Amino acid sequence: MRTSVARLVLMGSGAASAILPMTLLAGSAALYGSDYAGTYAFVLTLSAFGAQLLSAALVEARIGMGVSDLRLPSRLLWLSIVGLALSPAGLWLPAVGAVGMGLILMALDPARLSSIVNGGARVEFSVAVLIGVVALWLLLAPSALLIWIVAPIVATSAVVVRWRAYSGMEKRAFRLDGGWIVAETAVTGVTQPILNGAILGYLGPQASVAFRMTSSLINVFSPALTFARVRLLARASVGDLIMSSVVVIALAIGLLIPNIFGLWSFVFGESWVSVTTIAICAAIVWKIASLASTVPFARLRRTGYARLIFLLRLTSTLIYGVLALSTLFLFRDVSAVFISFAVSEVLTACLYGAFAWIKRSA
Repeated sequence: MRTSVARLVLMGSGAASAILPMTLLAGSAALYGSDYAGTYAFVLTLSAFGAQLLSAALVEARIGMGVSDLRLPSRLLWLSIVGLALSPAGLWLPAVGAVGMGLILMALDPARLSSIVNGGARVEFSVAVLIGVVALWLLLAPSALLIWIVAPIVATSAVVVRWRAYSGMEKRAFRLDGGWIVAETAVTGVTQPILNGAILGYLGPQASVAFRMTSSLINVFSPALTFARVRLLARASVGDLIMSSVVVIALAIGLLIPNIFGLWSFVFGESWVSVTTIAICAAIVWKIASLASTVPFARLRRTGYARLIFLLRLTSTLIYGVLALSTLFLFRDVSAVFISFAVSEVLTACLYGAFAWIKRSA
C-alpha cells in the first residue's frame, strides 16, 4: 500500500510540473493576447526540448551506466538561477521573461526525473503542492507579477529542493555520458519545436497556441509515461507498469469528460478557442500508444542496444516528421497533426516490439 502511494505521489508531482507551462501560457494569452502567446508557446516548446536533452544526459544515460543513486550537478541549479534572474524583466520585456522562465522549466524536469529514480516521494509531495498552488492561482487570477515573479521563484525553489536532496549522493566527479542516448533523444524530440515553428509560421499564432495548449493538456499523461519509462529502464517491474496503465486510463477519462461539458474552454479562456475535441481524442490515442511502445523500448535499452535504439528512434522521427508536416500542409489543421502523431506512435510501437522480439529470440 505504501509503495502504491509513493508511486502516485511521484506521478502527481510530474502532473503539477506538466500543468505549470500550460497555465503560464493561458495567463500570458489573457494578459498579452494571442500574438504574444503564439511566440511564448514556441519558447515553451524549445524549453521542453532542452529539458528532454538534459534529462537524457543527466538521468537516462546514467541509468544506462548502472548508476542507481543519481545526484544532480550544480550546473543544473545555476541554469535555474540564471532563468530566475532574467524572469523579472518580463514585467517590461515579456520576451526576455519568457526566455528566463524557459531556462527554469528546462532545469525542472531532469531534477524531477532524478527524484523519481531515487524514490523521493516526500520531496516530490512538497514540490507538487508548491507548484500546484501556483498553477491554480495562475488560472484563477493571472497577473504579470504572478507570471514573472512568483512562478519563477516557486519553480526555482523546486529545483533547489531536489538539488539539496540529491546533490551529494554520488561521490565521483560528475560528467556527461551516454552520447548515443542523448543523440536518440535529440532526434526524437526535435520534431516538436520544428512543428511548432511550422505551425506558427504557416497557420499563425492562434494555431500555435492551440497546438501548445493541446500538447500541454496531454502532457498530464507525461508523469505516468515518464514514471513507467524511467522505472522500466532501471529494472523490469510489472507493478510499475500496471500502476502507470491504470493512471493513463483514468487520465484519458478525466480529460475527455470535462472537455465534453466545456470546462477546459471555461478555464483556459482565449487560449482554448482553437482547440478541438478531435485533436484531444487523437492526442489521447497518441499517449496510450506511447505507453505500449515504452515496454519494448525499455527492454532494448536495458539490455544495452543503445545504437539500435538510436537507429529505431531516428526511423520513428522520420515517420513522425513526414506524416505531421504532410498533414499540416495538406489539411492546414492542428487536429490532423495530432492524428498523424497517433498513427506514427502506433507504427513506432510495432517497430520497437518487432526488434525486441527478434533480439529476445536470438
